Amino acid sequence: MYKHQINYYLIYNYITKKNHFNKKILDKLENFLNSNENCEIKNKIVKITEFSITLNYSNFSYYETMKKLLFKINVELDNSKISNTNNLNDINFCENIKENKIFEAISNQSIHDNSNFKNKLKSENFSVLEIPKSFEVIGNVAHLNLREKFLPYKYLIAKIILDKNTNIKTVINKTGKIDNIYRTYKMEILGGAENFQVCHKEGNINFHFDIRSVYWCSRLQNERDRLLKLIKKGQILCDAFCGVGPLALRAAKQGVNVYANDLNPNCYNFLKKNIIINKIDKNLLIPFNMDAREFIRLCISQGKEEDESNNNETYFEKGKKIDHFYMNLPKDAIEFLDAFRGAFKNNEIYSKENLPILHVYGFSNDPNPKHDLLKRICSAFNIEKLKDKDFIEIVNIRDVSTKKHMYAVSLKVPEEVAFE
Repeated sequence: MYKHQINYYLIYNYITKKNHFNKKILDKLENFLNSNENCEIKNKIVKITEFSITLNYSNFSYYETMKKLLFKINVELDNSKISNTNNLNDINFCENIKENKIFEAISNQSIHDNSNFKNKLKSENFSVLEIPKSFEVIGNVAHLNLREKFLPYKYLIAKIILDKNTNIKTVINKTGKIDNIYRTYKMEILGGAENFQVCHKEGNINFHFDIRSVYWCSRLQNERDRLLKLIKKGQILCDAFCGVGPLALRAAKQGVNVYANDLNPNCYNFLKKNIIINKIDKNLLIPFNMDAREFIRLCISQGKEEDESNNNETYFEKGKKIDHFYMNLPKDAIEFLDAFRGAFKNNEIYSKENLPILHVYGFSNDPNPKHDLLKRICSAFNIEKLKDKDFIEIVNIRDVSTKKHMYAVSLKVPEEVAFE
């Protein structure tokens, strides 16, 4: 028994090669409904169009009865020999407890992609729920970040995603913002298996991790592919905010020497695990779990610190300079550039000709993002202007939202910063 009245509104999309009822079928349906034995079904039908049959049930909780009813219509219309009503995947059940308002949803993929069909429905005064087409896939998990207007239908949306994507086993939705130093957030399971442990393949690497305790973004794969083309075999890469190692592991696999760091101990532990799983040479990828500023200066000094008890010289190959620093923490990475100020002073490995390249990421909604980002970079470096010879490029990575854009800035460490 429900505490509130529930209105169920069910749309049966008749699927043929043309995705609609022709006149012959409609006539057959009318005769079928006008028979005395089917008057109860007829009373439940709200609307019939050339595209769908819509039925309304109030205070009705027996889904199987509804499925059988539609199964009967399906067989009557096309004489299909269907023995199991569970095969009717184009049936959706929607409920709205808080509001006694009937709403509609469409789950057939071919209909999603048919704008003419949507326009037809709208012209018939149907309100169409636009199912989000874009979502992040992490292993066999679909990761949603639903806008408020979709929240009443979140379980239905999850069901549609599971029905239409056999590789998806779990659907989660982000429920909170990233508000901690480990870049994690709260989430809820909307459908499928209650499993947060994933195995995600990118490039030739299998990444194993718990999506609740680390940060991962599949949408940055193209950016990682771009960087991997710039970093050559035998070079040395320092990844200051490596996460579980999406760039670090792939770089090491192609012969790059990598020092990878993340403050989150869960990322550090999963990185170590994935080094073993993917059979990465332990001499090619060295993991660290420390503050990014300390890590940057540690790499530049090759493990030598003022406090000799904290020296980590054994991790570093003597006399080898760092070629690239990768700093993908767009919210805060620019602030960490102060770690480079004076870090190369009295270091025999480096000169003004061989200073490393930085790849630093940031958000900007400024009409002139290059000017905005370089101004902030110069502020962190404590210089007035970046010289043209030190600037390499700025790349628009992705639009997080209409007012939030992510960029990558590549530049050489300015000598006036390095040796100040």
